[in-house]
Amino acid sequence: MGATMALLEPIERRLGLPAFLCRDAVNVTRVHLSYSAAKARRELGWQHPGIEEMCKAIVPAELALMASRTGRLNKLRHQAVSESMTATKNR
Repeated sequence: MGATMALLEPIERRLGLPAFLCRDAVNVTRVHLSYSAAKARRELGWQHPGIEEMCKAIVPAELALMASRTGRLNKLRHQAVSESMTATKNR
């Protein structure tokens, strides 16, 4: 898979797309992702928001983002979903 993805990376970049089919994507699939939020709950008092709360924040933003995209390639390009993501990216 890694060799195939290595061939696709330059093509995606040439088209102005993020290299979402790349060697890094293959390497991520090898990572062990069996983690727990127990430490965050125990030490920080963190609680995961409920599904209703998350959907109220995410769905309208995603719908607006999808509506703003035109053209086949533009729909694939990365666009920040919220201002907070943009601020984090620029740090």
